[in-house]
Amino acid sequence: MTAGQSLCLIVRTQASPSVSGSASMAYGLVASTAFTGTSRVTLLRNDDAVNVSDQGDVLEYRIILSNPGANPATQLSVFETIPAYTALSSSIPTPVTVVPGVTYSLVAPVTNVPGYSGPIEWSCPGTFPPGAEGSVTFQVQISP
Repeated sequence: MTAGQSLCLIVRTQASPSVSGSASMAYGLVASTAFTGTSRVTLLRNDDAVNVSDQGDVLEYRIILSNPGANPATQLSVFETIPAYTALSSSIPTPVTVVPGVTYSLVAPVTNVPGYSGPIEWSCPGTFPPGAEGSVTFQVQISP
């Protein structure tokens, strides 16, 4: 790939109709990027889970936050959007401590209720230490 190009990876999961209402599956996707002319390699990992529910298809999204640098990161925000054809299946947990001393609070949506569809924003006014890793999550239900 060259600078400016995008790559889209799609993970497809499928379950038999006979799977119980409490079944789940977790998987991780790791992308390794090597930069031409340097020895730098960057790893990006996305962990997801698929849970079977008797109430309909519910997907959980987990956004992994990491600081691989040598310096702390400050004044952080995380932006996401509820995927098309889905809506929140439950309220988004807030505030959430991602690592000791680092708490993210939900800024948007103001109405954090099931059925919401639109942008999401978490804010962390504190310091994210070097080498730290944590996550924020939300669950959506596929619209009929």
